[in-house]
Amino acid sequence: MRPSSLQALPARFPTRADLVAVILVFAALVVVAEASREALQPLPEAGLAAIRLSATSLPAYAVQTVVRRLAAPALSLLFTFT
Repeated sequence: MRPSSLQALPARFPTRADLVAVILVFAALVVVAEASREALQPLPEAGLAAIRLSATSLPAYAVQTVVRRLAAPALSLLFTFT
């Protein structure tokens, strides 16, 4: 007997893949939020900004660069279509 299209489908529980996807999306949001927090700080005086050259600073610089590169076209599209 074939179920008709009007019958209710059985409830589908989240699988491991669903949970992993939710965790990854949440982690990406946290990374973007943390990286954008520094973008809201006022700019330091010219010549006073200390550039850290240690290897532990490189991941933070990389995340900030990616956020800037994604924000630029997003803002461009926002201003284009509004």
